[in-house]
Amino acid sequence: MKKQDAILQGVIPFQIVKLAAPLLVGDILQQFYNTIDAVIIGKYIGMEAFAAVGVASTVMNLFLFALVGFSLGVSILFSQYYGMKDYKRFREESFLALVPGSVAVVMFSVLSLLLMNPILRIIRTPDALLLYAKEYLAFIIGGMVISYLYNICASLLRSIGDTKSSLIFLTISITVNGMLDILFVGKLGIGIKGAAIATCIAQLLSAVLSIAYIRAKYPLLLFGKSDFQFKKSSVKITIHYGMVSLVHQASLYIGKLLIQGAVNTLGIYGISAYTSTTRVEGFINSFSNSGGQAISTLTAQNHGAQNTLRVKGGLKWGLILMILFGLISSIAMYVGAAQFIKLINYSVTENEMHIGIGYLRCISIFYVLCFTASSFVGYFRGIGCINIALTGTILHITARVVLSYILMERYSLTAVAIASSIGWCMVVTFHLITYMHGKSSVRYIQSKERYSID
Repeated sequence: MKKQDAILQGVIPFQIVKLAAPLLVGDILQQFYNTIDAVIIGKYIGMEAFAAVGVASTVMNLFLFALVGFSLGVSILFSQYYGMKDYKRFREESFLALVPGSVAVVMFSVLSLLLMNPILRIIRTPDALLLYAKEYLAFIIGGMVISYLYNICASLLRSIGDTKSSLIFLTISITVNGMLDILFVGKLGIGIKGAAIATCIAQLLSAVLSIAYIRAKYPLLLFGKSDFQFKKSSVKITIHYGMVSLVHQASLYIGKLLIQGAVNTLGIYGISAYTSTTRVEGFINSFSNSGGQAISTLTAQNHGAQNTLRVKGGLKWGLILMILFGLISSIAMYVGAAQFIKLINYSVTENEMHIGIGYLRCISIFYVLCFTASSFVGYFRGIGCINIALTGTILHITARVVLSYILMERYSLTAVAIASSIGWCMVVTFHLITYMHGKSSVRYIQSKERYSID
């Protein structure tokens, strides 16, 4: 268990970077799932289909990132059990997450399909885009259990510090996805649904490879028949961690969904510009997300091992590194706004470019706050204070949605950038006050939020 010893005893800044680097590459590659779909669809089908993928992606992310949130919650338990060297409970947790969890996801998919059309109508999707969006979403949502299986396996590997393996499987999946996109959409002319089918096939491949690898490489951690346990305490803690993290991620994308509704009032050019800029933000956010996940993994393992000094050091060095990368990302986004947009949408019009540049340059000024917030989210998740992370996100999303609608008429798409920046200011302030209120208050909140895992 060398990876465990390194995380529990190694040099903290080095361990954070070592954990974050494969996660960063993985997050960037993950952006290619939707970006490849959007670029190929825009090239072979047209601007309306390209804009429809932007609308569909917002709806899709509401459901898919809810599942990612559940996986992140379970990964905290994986990391803490691994830090304790309680491999029996680790295996029992892997059973609960993979088997009953997959059944629940299938039922969730059915519900999501029923809600798809009403949601598209609620966010005022233009009629010209509606058919494209529905066709794309039907296949993506129908295959959610595939995405869930991969994310649980990836969370298991990341929780023990093996971030490289999940990256390899994701790379294979991305490559297959791109090849199938060109085949289905470009060569066979299947249309927008061809891109969705390609994504499902690629994710299925990554899930199968991940499960096979875990069984071969880490048999001690994957459940067997003796681990088919439905202990009340285990089910309760799994639901608690999983559902709070699910609500955390879902609230983030509910906010994005509501903002998409405001953006949809700008017309197809505004929607297309927003689609391009959100793809750019997705790549920048990869640095923030991977850093936050690395801090969470390091914190959770050391928290499970009751190594308080390393938990504190993880937050300190995590903040230093994240603020540094946040500043670099802000500069890159501001200076390269036009080039980034052209890279995403090679057929961008002058009107779209003007709207997109204004948005990116405005939001880039405050992007370091996004990185700071991610550091605190990783820390609070790692020590089990997941409700604090959830509260901060709800605070941010509420401000972002309300201000976007208030300012949209006057500032167009830049209103979303202004609203997001104000939201980040609020959430960072909340995290700082919560952390600095006193170590005892954090422990008190932790004791109230965590179920005993000893």
